[in-house]
Order: sequence, then C-alpha cells, then structure tokens
Amino acid sequence: MSDCMPKNTGRTYQTARILFFIVTLVVIAYLLKGGNDSLKLLIDQSDYSSLAWLTLLCALYALILVIPFAPGMEIGLMIMALFSVPGIIGAWLATVVGLTIAFALGRAGRHLPWVKNLLYKLQNNAQSPTSLQWIRTTLANYPHLSIAFLINAPGNTLVGGGGGIAVVSGAIGRVSLLGFFATVALATSCIPALLLLGIISLQ
Repeated sequence: MSDCMPKNTGRTYQTARILFFIVTLVVIAYLLKGGNDSLKLLIDQSDYSSLAWLTLLCALYALILVIPFAPGMEIGLMIMALFSVPGIIGAWLATVVGLTIAFALGRAGRHLPWVKNLLYKLQNNAQSPTSLQWIRTTLANYPHLSIAFLINAPGNTLVGGGGGIAVVSGAIGRVSLLGFFATVALATSCIPALLLLGIISLQ
C-alpha cells in the first residue's frame, strides 16, 4: 500500500466518531436530567416512550460500533444499566447488528480507499503480536476463534476496536457473512447471559 492513502479518510472517521458520541451523550444526559419523569419512563418498561428511547440509543450504539477505533462498550453497558432486561437484550442485538454491518462494509468495499486506508493504518500503528500480519495469520488459520477472541480482547481499540476488526475480517474474506454473524452473536452473548441470569450485576 502506498503512503499516499487519502488523509481525509482518517479525519472523516474522527469527525463521525465525535458526532455520534456527542449525539448519544446528549440523549443520555437528557434522560438523566429529566428527573422523576424520565426515571419513571425507564422503570416502566411497558411504556411506549421508554421503548422509543431504548430503540434510539441502541441504533446510535450500533452506528458507533460500525466506526473503526470507536470504543463503544461503555455506551452498551450504560444502556444495559439504564433499561435493565430490555436494555441488556437491546444492547446485545445492537452489538451484533453493528459489527455485522461493519463486516459487510469491509466485504463489499475491500478495494475501496477507506478500507485500504484502515489496513494501512493498522499496519503502521501496530507494534507487537497485535500487528496486522498477526491478525491476518490468525484470521486465515482460525478465523472464527480469532474473531471471537479479538472482539472480546481488552484493549482491542488498538487494533481497530470491534468495528475495525469486523471491517478487516470482511476485507480479508475468510469468513462468510452468516458465519461472522453467528460467531459475533455467540462471542458477545457471555456478559448479557450472565446479567440476565443474575450472576453478575451492573448496579
């Protein structure tokens, strides 16, 4: 890859990340600032307004996850804590959908400049066993296990975060769309399952 990769692509990612984070945080702040009325909506999970807020937050969360290098785990945990059981299920579904969209974008746009720029950026930034070559090798030899490990690995933002890993997985092309969907659904179900079973708590 050439050193003349479009530099505005990185700025576009940065702008998009900031915009999505600001919008999501504004929505959450509005909910919390609403006092008793907002809290009542959050507690009454059958209320239509509560479902609408949950849907909006999950949609924003899914979009954030599509963006490489965007740490969205904190927002997912916040959704789970605010909305209890519906939030746990909604955040998990949003995670699977967001990462699958990122994978599909990587698969469809593997020859596009922004995907090549992501691979180039990972290759330049990585300095250890988490280098692009290591990712390529592990994805080639153990694609499903590697995706599951990288998605859950602490500090995976250094190798693109969930969105970056999904885009690279799609661009490399070792896993089918359905295979990626199933792998991510299983790999990200551990914490939601433990929360639903009451084994761990966010309180």
